[in-house]
Amino acid sequence: MKRLVVFMLLAALTLTFFTSCGNKNGDTDEGDSENLPGVDMLNDDLSEYVEIEEKYYKGYTVTVDPARISTLDVENEIIQALCKHKSKESVTGDGVISVGDVVHIYYKGYYMKDGEKYFFQGGDNTSSKTPHELEIGSGGFIPGFEYNLIGKNPNDYTDDSPIEVETFFPENYNSAELAGKTAYFIVNVEKLVEYDAPVLNDAFILETLKLSEESLSEYEGDGLVEKYRSYLRDIIAEEKGVDVESLKLNAFWESVLDGVVIKKYPQREVKEVYDSYIEQLEYYYEYYSARYEYDEFMCLYLGLENGADWKAEVTAMAQESIKQQLVFYHIMNLEKLKPTDEEYEKLIDEHLISAMISAGITEDKYESKEAYLAAKEDYKKKAFEKNGEEYFKSMIYYEVGIEAMLGYANVVEITE
Repeated sequence: MKRLVVFMLLAALTLTFFTSCGNKNGDTDEGDSENLPGVDMLNDDLSEYVEIEEKYYKGYTVTVDPARISTLDVENEIIQALCKHKSKESVTGDGVISVGDVVHIYYKGYYMKDGEKYFFQGGDNTSSKTPHELEIGSGGFIPGFEYNLIGKNPNDYTDDSPIEVETFFPENYNSAELAGKTAYFIVNVEKLVEYDAPVLNDAFILETLKLSEESLSEYEGDGLVEKYRSYLRDIIAEEKGVDVESLKLNAFWESVLDGVVIKKYPQREVKEVYDSYIEQLEYYYEYYSARYEYDEFMCLYLGLENGADWKAEVTAMAQESIKQQLVFYHIMNLEKLKPTDEEYEKLIDEHLISAMISAGITEDKYESKEAYLAAKEDYKKKAFEKNGEEYFKSMIYYEVGIEAMLGYANVVEITE
């Protein structure tokens, strides 16, 4: 699945997590965020905004399967390798979707929760005037989407009886709502353009991929093709591993967001995040402005029906961002997780040294320790002037707080 719009705006959300926590005071003014009532998330008592029981942040469970490298992950790698070597020109085929083909599709994605369908934001292009063009093997969608279209003949399906694809979001997907969940897509194929692509066989492995029988001999499987699959599985396992921290983070947010009660939202912070989202959306709109009217594009990009109240949707997205900040800092207050002044200064110093090393500023380049310390102090001053100290403080608080909160996880490891 293409990145959802919320996560296309991830940079804006991350920035606001670290910058909307400062202390700005003012009177109410609907047109100016600085004059709206707000909150200092790092220092204020947030109990008037948020309420959550301990069981939701200390009682969550994380299931870890060390052996789980999905077959779909392996097959996704294979079809991408085959697609890279497809024919340059389209061909007249048998009408069945194959690797390398281009399908023009409309799709709508959902997951199941408590027996109900939840259609997720950004997983729907059915309101678009034109279908999405997807190359089978491009890797543009989540693993399993393209693979599960292979072998389907669009002529066997109708608008009333569409193709249905079942796959899943990766465990480390950047959404607590979707990470690790089974995903379903309703797919209508408007057009199929076919290409010739190689098949996975010994010749492709040896001659095209330039792997040797000797290099694959240590892997399990009957025959070279199965050994190649085992080889890919090992590579994926090595690259991806079992990201337990991502599993914990997703489980944490899913649990706390299920249990949190938001009494009210701080208007200033919501407006700041709202404005940052609008800025990002308008950046994307500039690219498509020749094809779409402003409101039409906003609805399309947010996965809404044309004419829907897209501004209300962006407001809801901004509130969701602020909800996460409120619950995070409220738990920090409840559990007294904030670092002491001494701990904070030490962590800031570690960050500065790491940043200076990345910038090529190391102690050995100075004639004396005093000169190096002076350079470090100057670097710190400039960093604070550029980003504001509240940015660094909230970053440190997040690192300290999230480490403690992930430590509350009840980790269950599958051993069979």
